[in-house]
Amino acid sequence: MRRPRNKIAALSLELRLEVMQMLDDGETYEAIRSELAERGVSAEAMPGDSAFLAYRNGEEYVKHKAELMSWKQRAEEKKALAQALEVGGGVEGLVNIALYEATDKLLDALKSDAYDEANIAKIANALKGIKAVSISEADAKHRRETEAKATELKNSLASKAADPAAVQAEIDRILGVAK
Repeated sequence: MRRPRNKIAALSLELRLEVMQMLDDGETYEAIRSELAERGVSAEAMPGDSAFLAYRNGEEYVKHKAELMSWKQRAEEKKALAQALEVGGGVEGLVNIALYEATDKLLDALKSDAYDEANIAKIANALKGIKAVSISEADAKHRRETEAKATELKNSLASKAADPAAVQAEIDRILGVAK
């Protein structure tokens, strides 16, 4: 194993990860040195400014920055998807987004000079499948809501069965009849 060529590279992985994070956070070299001193790094092992500059351009730190950027990009994509699900009406909103995207691709395929019937058929089938999923999701949601209301009505009427006026009042409440 070759000897580290830089005082930062000679630090333990744990300390190097901390140094990377502090560099990412914009900490000054002096603040990083102070933290390293608190963590027990000796004065002779303490990196100078040139070591920090060399480390920033070194393979380990460059790879770290690339992985960090990749992770941030994936996190943003997941965040956008979560927002689409939350703001866009849950699964129905996501299905609508998929329908829009597939329709857009279909229009692009129809407009292109390289009119490919097989590709258009695939997109049309995808649209059909997305719509079928949307309809079955909506049916299931409607069925669950109806069953919940029926159970609520049944429980409410059962508790008021001895009083016909209370039963009628409950029916009127559920139907939204105002007196």
